[in-house]
Amino acid sequence: MSPDNLLRNMKWPVVGLGIMLLAASGCATKKHVRTVVQPVETRVGTLEQKNTENEKALEDLEAKAAKIDELAKTADQRAQDAMKAAKDADGEAKVGQKRAEEAMMAASAGKKLAEQGISRLDTVEKRILGLDSYSVVADETVYFDLGRDVLSKEAQELLDGLANRMGKHHRFLIEVQGFTDSSGSAAANLALSRRRADAVVRYLTLQHKVPLHRVTLIGLGQEAPSADNKSSKGRKQNRRVEVRVFSADEQARQTAQAGSPVGR
Repeated sequence: MSPDNLLRNMKWPVVGLGIMLLAASGCATKKHVRTVVQPVETRVGTLEQKNTENEKALEDLEAKAAKIDELAKTADQRAQDAMKAAKDADGEAKVGQKRAEEAMMAASAGKKLAEQGISRLDTVEKRILGLDSYSVVADETVYFDLGRDVLSKEAQELLDGLANRMGKHHRFLIEVQGFTDSSGSAAANLALSRRRADAVVRYLTLQHKVPLHRVTLIGLGQEAPSADNKSSKGRKQNRRVEVRVFSADEQARQTAQAGSPVGR
């Protein structure tokens, strides 16, 4: 057999062996894929699915946590609002209590003033009723210079004599009325007449210890002239303070009833 024929005869067995080896190798790969690769891929797919599910569950949990946090914030805000409302209500209650206490104090003070007023009215009424038993026992008129409210020496001497005559009376009252002429405004004259009456009362009180509760004074201004203001003589007579002494002593009443009161 020639070498070429020998080589051709050996070629085909080798080729067949190669084909058999390749076939065997292909079968082994498929088996490896079925036994190893596919289960791994299946597990990987399962893990990916679970991971996806876990991520979705986590997202749901975070959403629920956010909602719970929002509800907690709302509840906390409501609690704070409730505490503020409670404080405001407590403050209003304290203010109301304070006002109630002030109202009670005012009512108590008003009641006290009313009682004092009633007492004073009773005293005044008794005093007015008692005036029927008083009679004029002395009177004097002192005069002032134009626009002046200072007692002259002559006026002081007249008041000294009046005070001496009052000394023998125990129950007496003094009425002091101040006047002016028509010079100047009515308002200024009213104030001036009051100052003149004050000057008389001050002198009797300081120099002769006459109790103030026995004295009643008033300034009448130019409204009650005793003479015509058209003449200087008449105006001089109108610049005056009239002082009258009333007494409730029995002897004074008898003297007054007899028509000879102690006078100038």
